[in-house]
Amino acid sequence: MIWSIIGIIAALCSSIGFIPQIVQGIRTKSLADVSPLMVAITLLSSSLWLFYGIHLKNPIIIFSNVSVVSFTTATFLLRLLFKPEFAQLKRKILSISIRYRIILFLIIFMLLPFILLRLSAYPQMRADLQEAIIRNLDGVAYKQAHIITNWVDEKVRNARVIAHNPIIIKGIEATGEGKDYTEIIQYLETVKNEYGFMGIFISNDEGYVVVATRGGRVGDKALQEDYFHAAIKGDTFVSGIVLSGIPLVNEYGKDELNKPVLFVSTPLKDEYERILGVVVLRIDASKLTDLMLSLKLGKTGEAYLVNQDGYMVTESRFSEYLKEMGFVKERCAFELRVISRETGKLTKGVQQCISGNNGFHAEGYENYRGVTVLGAWRWLPGFHFGVIAEIDRNEGYGAAYSLNYIVTSVLLILIFPFVLAAYFIGKKLSTPIIELTEATRKMVSGNLLQRVKIQRENEIGDLANSFNTMAHSLSKKTEDIAVSERRYREVFHSIKEGVYESEPGVEGVFTWVNQAGAEILGYKSPQEVIGTPVKNIYVNPEDEKELIARLEMEGVLRNFISYCKRKNGDRFISERTCNPVYDMTGKLVRIECVLREISSG
Repeated sequence: MIWSIIGIIAALCSSIGFIPQIVQGIRTKSLADVSPLMVAITLLSSSLWLFYGIHLKNPIIIFSNVSVVSFTTATFLLRLLFKPEFAQLKRKILSISIRYRIILFLIIFMLLPFILLRLSAYPQMRADLQEAIIRNLDGVAYKQAHIITNWVDEKVRNARVIAHNPIIIKGIEATGEGKDYTEIIQYLETVKNEYGFMGIFISNDEGYVVVATRGGRVGDKALQEDYFHAAIKGDTFVSGIVLSGIPLVNEYGKDELNKPVLFVSTPLKDEYERILGVVVLRIDASKLTDLMLSLKLGKTGEAYLVNQDGYMVTESRFSEYLKEMGFVKERCAFELRVISRETGKLTKGVQQCISGNNGFHAEGYENYRGVTVLGAWRWLPGFHFGVIAEIDRNEGYGAAYSLNYIVTSVLLILIFPFVLAAYFIGKKLSTPIIELTEATRKMVSGNLLQRVKIQRENEIGDLANSFNTMAHSLSKKTEDIAVSERRYREVFHSIKEGVYESEPGVEGVFTWVNQAGAEILGYKSPQEVIGTPVKNIYVNPEDEKELIARLEMEGVLRNFISYCKRKNGDRFISERTCNPVYDMTGKLVRIECVLREISSG
């Protein structure tokens, strides 16, 4: 418990270690002091730790390194974003039309759940499915091993039943012409035919066969055989699958030398438990082939037995194919060594099996046909052979691969309608905004007759109505102002006194003048006056300087008398009243004056 707490504290410290650096970078808008190499090494190491934690299924390691990867990635991205060239890129991105931004957002929003499903949920689903498949294959290997064990145990019981029959004891001393011998042969033949044995024979304690069913050879020596040595010591023995050594009738009704068989032997004892000889059953190994081939494991799955030398001792499901390819001549048993065609070595499944390591291989390995398969195996040490169950990886993981194709296909199929839907939805949402923006720009340029035609029963519709109302009100007020301005100008043009506006300073020019003012200055129209320097009308330039100085001191200057001249040079005495005009910051922006001529030159 204490180590779990320490691990959690360590994970939290690792997780929050980057936060101060990220916060400082956001505040200062710079992460230039962060070493890119350090970030890269940290990202690589934490990623490897994350994979290691997933392998161990350790939540503390996973949480810690997910956080470190996230914060490291965030640091790296922020370091890039704070660079000047990325700031320019950001401005370009933000300058993209709102229509395309909405469309892009909708596409991402619609596809994001499927992308997350493909990237996160699917791998876990596939891993779970693959685990279920390989566990099922392992269960098949276990089941086949259990079936084989029960089958052999049944033969062991048969041998013991025969050995405990009182009539069999007589066979040790019986001759080929005695009544007891005939009864024994009849009994053994009945048992042989009833249980499908290839032969039954009895040897004495010296290893000589004294009784044998049809096809057996009385007088043969069994002294050198393992089954004799084990049974004569008092043990029931089961041999591995071996070659018969003598011609036997095969499944095609023909004599075959070295047919694969299995021997089961048990001691023959008298009533005092003295071992008098050995009872031996010769069993056709093709029965085991039938048990193996009875398994229906998809289109490519199979189960077979291998001995400790790596040879197949039962027939393959693909025997005909192997014969056509020249890998075997008569049968797979003892002809086909289960090796990889690429490496020439025993397949991974067989290597592990004959080493006594029960298990499975979920990634896949090359089998004797040169096909990548999933495999599971069980070694049966008492029988000197093991069970191998295999299925082509493409078929075994077919459901997982199909899930991949389905998810990917659905994602690809949905992309077009989602993009299309995003386009139309984005267009529908952005069109009113674009219309409002365009109308606003035209209004800013002076076109106050702009209106938007947006009929929506929502906030956008309300905004459009408000815009049209505002535009109408602004247009009406502008018209009113224009009318007032025209009236104002007409009044000023109709009065006999001159009125003008000029820029401040001794170098200022006329910016506006009425008709009377233009005529006083010797011009035919106000347009001729506008833009000419004000200092040109003074006979004495010091008068202008005095006017400006007094305006700055007194604010309003009344009845200022000065000697002026007209355009043609005629001089006259003028009287004027001037008023300075300031903007909101207190800066002098213009001077307004009323000019009267009080006497001619």
